[in-house]
Amino acid sequence: MTCQYHILPEYRLGVFIASGEVTAQEAVEVIQTMTEDRAWEAGFSILWDARWITSLDIDMMGAAELIKVGRSFLERTQVARSAVVLKREIDAQMISFLSKAISIRGPKRQVKFFETLEKACEWLSVPVSVVNL
Repeated sequence: MTCQYHILPEYRLGVFIASGEVTAQEAVEVIQTMTEDRAWEAGFSILWDARWITSLDIDMMGAAELIKVGRSFLERTQVARSAVVLKREIDAQMISFLSKAISIRGPKRQVKFFETLEKACEWLSVPVSVVNL
């Protein structure tokens, strides 16, 4: 599994990319690192690129930890908009559940799901070329 992120201050954007077999613990570790990154400024948007996930291994304890870390991330970063790009319906269901659970007691933000990177970038008003790393 690979989870990585990039912060693009000139576009006020963070990009989180997940591929292969993704576990809750691996995602938690990258989100925690991203939360502490000083390059992030309040009001940035984020692109969650999950197109290349082949397996999403999240049990109930992992989901609880992701929700906790997700709320902390949103409180610290004050994300304006979240675009999520997915290919597999099962991933969309799990990530939608996690996103809604984070929002119940966490900060509110706009979240939208997309099937293509192009549509997500259009919604975020950023060129595809800067996020297609």
